[in-house]
Amino acid sequence: MTKRNKIRIVFVCCFLYGLVGIPIKAPLSTSTEKMFFSAAFSVITFLIVIVLILNYKKLLSYWQPKDKQQEMAFLNHFTLCVVFLISIASYGLVWRI
Repeated sequence: MTKRNKIRIVFVCCFLYGLVGIPIKAPLSTSTEKMFFSAAFSVITFLIVIVLILNYKKLLSYWQPKDKQQEMAFLNHFTLCVVFLISIASYGLVWRI
């Protein structure tokens, strides 16, 4: 398996992790356990985003872009992953405050 496919798997796993968080972060749930899991999920998600951002150059070197178009494709995948995770982590915070 190439390094590019491994990076794609990382992005897909982050996307699936974010999808799992949608029911956890439901704004209509008020139970204490659900609120604790929601807060823990948000913290873990923000930590994942920080790790992804700090390792951007390393991931880009593993992607091995041959031209600007491939580098932009990586940037698109990376940006979608990070923005999706941030939006899921912040989902429901308005109703909690």
